[in-house]
Amino acid sequence: MSEVFRPLLLAIDVGTSSCKMAFFDYSGNLIVQTSENYLTYYSGLWAEQNPEDWWQAAKEGIKRLIVKYHIDRERIAGIGVDGQSWATLPIGTDGLPLRKATIWLDRRAEKQCRWMRPRGRLVYVGTSHESVKFSGDQFERIIRQEINITGSWMSYSPPFLGRAWTLSAHFLAKRRIKTDILISHRFELEKIKDAFKAMVNISIFSEKLMIVF
Repeated sequence: MSEVFRPLLLAIDVGTSSCKMAFFDYSGNLIVQTSENYLTYYSGLWAEQNPEDWWQAAKEGIKRLIVKYHIDRERIAGIGVDGQSWATLPIGTDGLPLRKATIWLDRRAEKQCRWMRPRGRLVYVGTSHESVKFSGDQFERIIRQEINITGSWMSYSPPFLGRAWTLSAHFLAKRRIKTDILISHRFELEKIKDAFKAMVNISIFSEKLMIVF
């Protein structure tokens, strides 16, 4: 087969400091390669990157390879993509990033990891407005100490207030939702302290407390 028509494989590596792109033939031989750098945003224990920078770096690098080495796009038979490990990127319901990505260098969960004891329990309740990130060492500690992590699912959709809120209000007003089955315990107002104490001591299984006057 003529070299002009030989199929090529495009590899894209979204790394910690740059996006690396390369073309290989079917035998695994490197044909051409390039890279595009991008910024990491540091603030205290934070370490984040803008996913738009990844996308722009990939586009610019691939375009440069194709133009500079006169690569026919029809020759690209497959594309492989990999990225840096331990990176967390929240995605909205529209498929677009909600914020910057938390990368493996981020250490903001160190305090939580120090609190955990062997076979302890870590509970996340509520809404996190930032990514919760564990480093490789922290994740290793969770595994070796057999830490149990529990979360409370939040059922609303972005943007806040989302469609789930308005739908819930609508069906509550129409009495289409049976609220009695959602209430696990009832306390008199003067015994509200007992309700909080029971939740803290986990003598009752409940996550939310509604005070009605």
